[in-house]
Amino acid sequence: MKRKLFFYTFLLFPFLTFAQEAEPTYPAQLSLQLGYQNYRTLAKNTSPLIYVSHNLLLGFSLEKQKNRSLRNLQLSIGLGSNQAKGLGRREAVIYDPYDISGNRDSSVYDVNPLLSFAQLGFQFEQVWSISGQKPIYAGIKIEDRFSYAGMGADSWFYNQLSIGPSFQANLLNLDQSQLIARLSFPLLSFILNQPYTLDPSLPESSYFKAYLKTGSSLKTLNEFQQVNLLLSYRIDLLSGKQTGVNYQFMWMNDQQFPERNLRAYSNSISLFYQF
Repeated sequence: MKRKLFFYTFLLFPFLTFAQEAEPTYPAQLSLQLGYQNYRTLAKNTSPLIYVSHNLLLGFSLEKQKNRSLRNLQLSIGLGSNQAKGLGRREAVIYDPYDISGNRDSSVYDVNPLLSFAQLGFQFEQVWSISGQKPIYAGIKIEDRFSYAGMGADSWFYNQLSIGPSFQANLLNLDQSQLIARLSFPLLSFILNQPYTLDPSLPESSYFKAYLKTGSSLKTLNEFQQVNLLLSYRIDLLSGKQTGVNYQFMWMNDQQFPERNLRAYSNSISLFYQF
């Protein structure tokens, strides 16, 4: 494991130690984005069904640019309804144990109600210019993404803390508009996943500690793969601000158990305005 950590640290070292020069600094830009996200999950350790969530997406970003570098902080929130593909919302009945007289009560409830998916994401990105002719950047990205959802008659959560390289290029640069592409993938990830097992040595009130003990793992690229792509079309306004459209794609594969990988992908489109 130490060799893997050394290898990935060595791989990211050129990005972290890029020579810094005295360069002009532009004012930090705050942006607000609002849009739609389609998120699909196949967690075979939880359910054999594919779950689809249609989410309202809200995001905030703070971007600070220099002549040869770019720094970005982003917070995103997704809220929606997580439903099994082809089944949708449905009712379930839970029966209580029989009492001494042979009777038992039952409860009826909705499986995956209208609000049954929530996701909170935070990312920090620092890139530096690597091309003098075209605006191409390379650097590092740190991201934490927490998902909580209903799956069938149970709940499910998943947290991913990752670090890896990030790349940015201006695909189109016109007088008053630009098309920007960003690509990133993690090399090292700390995963916390609900394992549906409880360490019997812990008291019943210590579920979270049990999850940390049995459901957390540190994974490298051969165990956890993810691709993040952003396409941003930006239009310059007369006021000096920007507005435009963002398209984001994410694909993920987490090798957990034999033939029980956790897979997910999402597509989202949003409008943004820079203050």
